[in-house]
Amino acid sequence: MFETVPGLKDFSDVIIVIPGYEQYYQYQVMPFVGDWEANAALKVLYNNPTLQARYYYLDLPHDETNVIDSNLDWSNIVFVYYDPIQPSVEIVKRPEDMLLLSFHVPGYDPGKRIINQSSKSVAYRRLVK
Repeated sequence: MFETVPGLKDFSDVIIVIPGYEQYYQYQVMPFVGDWEANAALKVLYNNPTLQARYYYLDLPHDETNVIDSNLDWSNIVFVYYDPIQPSVEIVKRPEDMLLLSFHVPGYDPGKRIINQSSKSVAYRRLVK
């Protein structure tokens, strides 16, 4: 993640798009259980309490717990595609195409939210020492 998104501007919202879990059914435990996990990790690892994050499962039903709201402030959002099989992270350039959204995402420009910092200038943090 640090290589793809070295830094984030204050008040950025990161939506982590995860493919490959179409085999999971209701009441099964997902590998990433709650958005609070993503929020906490993002805030600690980027040392920025203003950041927000949540998961979006690409292959699961789009119900009340797995949905992209059309009324979001798209100018604050960065979609990242995380493939746990690879593992790899990439920035989603056109979320309406990848996520098959039925609406346009005006103002979405992840490049305006990402701060390009060299890895030498970033103080990496560890959750466990």
